[in-house]
Formats: sequence, structure tokens, C-alpha cells
Amino acid sequence: MKKIYLIGALTLSLAGITSGCSLHVSQDGKSLEINKSSSSQVKHSTSKKSSSQSASEQQPQTTKWDKKRDTSLNQAMQKYAQEKKIKLTKYDGQHDLKLANARLYPETFKKDNFYFEGKKISIGWSPQGEHKYDYDVMSIYNHDGTNGSHETYLFCLHDNKPIILMDTTKVGKTINLVRSNDKELNNNFTQIMATPQV
Repeated sequence: MKKIYLIGALTLSLAGITSGCSLHVSQDGKSLEINKSSSSQVKHSTSKKSSSQSASEQQPQTTKWDKKRDTSLNQAMQKYAQEKKIKLTKYDGQHDLKLANARLYPETFKKDNFYFEGKKISIGWSPQGEHKYDYDVMSIYNHDGTNGSHETYLFCLHDNKPIILMDTTKVGKTINLVRSNDKELNNNFTQIMATPQV
């Protein structure tokens, strides 16, 4: 009789473990108490949370350029030019922007090879952030120096994040871009892109 009872208790114990329950036997061996484990509840709620997080992360974020953002950036760049005592020329979206070395923007995107951090990249004029390229250029400003030197600021979206790349290459069809390390410029552009559209 005891063997049958022990086999039954072991069977219930195994069932309890697999279902996330715990089994308690009284000291006299006559009664059993089954408690539902909270760990299964924790796992269940955690899986719900992770599934909702992954769903939100999978939703693409589309950030578009508009007149309001264009105006805000233009004001920021005018202020920046005054502080640095430089002259900046903005690409107006219609007429090619000619640099001191005779390079034309945005025509150069189609003709030349662009590299960033040692890798060839896909980059082009895409003011509405249509994600045609790895780096969608939404605005361009240029400062010409002497002897063909220039600083061309390319305000881009990359993986839905704002980034400012700079072209300072004087000659050739290989253009090595660098990331702007100017905190003021980066903060201004990030804030402008983070402002909700009205």
C-alpha cells in the first residue's frame, strides 16, 4: 500500500514540476497540497512584454524633411556662420551648389564615389527621407576657403537617425566623408529632427 502511495505521490510531483506547480506532503503522509508556482506567471508576463517590445521595434519610423525643419536648420546655420565668422551657401533644391574646387552638389552623388570610415557608401539627395540610400541627404550647406578648400555639410538620415557628414576632399572622384564633431551642430540637427511634425 505504501508503495502505491509513493508511486502516486511521485507521479503528482512530476506533473507539478512540468506544469509549474510545487507539491507539499504533510508529515503524517496522509495529505497533499499543490501550490501554483509564481515563476510560470513571471515567465508568461515577461514573454508578453518582450513580444510587445519587439512589435514596437519592428515598426519602421519614417522621418521626413519639411519647411518647418528646413527653416529651423537655416536659422541655426546662420547663427553658426556668424559665430564662426564664415560664409555659408545653402543648396536651394533647384540650382547646383558649386564648391571652390568646382564640384557640384547634388550632381556629385551620381558621378563620384563616396566613402565613410573606410567603406564605400550609398548616399544621395533625398529631402523627404525616402530611404533610397544608406545616407539620405536632406540639406546641404557649403563654406568655401582658399585654393579649392571647402567644408560641405551634408545633413543626413542613416538608419532613421540624424547624422552630419562633411566633405573636405579637394580633388578627385573619391570623396572621403567625415562625421562632424561639432557639438552645437549635432545638437541642433538632432533637436530639429526630434521635433514632431505638425
